[in-house]
Amino acid sequence: MEFLRETELEKYMLNKLTEVVREYVETVYKPIDSRHRKTVMVFTGDRYRPIDIITRFVNVKKK
Repeated sequence: MEFLRETELEKYMLNKLTEVVREYVETVYKPIDSRHRKTVMVFTGDRYRPIDIITRFVNVKKK
């Protein structure tokens, strides 16, 4: 499914979704001293709950 960004409503709703996913991933999954690289959420069926959340992080070098 390709996310549409043609109307103001579509842009607004995708921005809201991005904010919520970012907050969730940073609160629940993000290890200390790391930086987020990629998140994939897998949905199936007619439910709006993901069956899997795949996240990738990279370590941040300490100075």
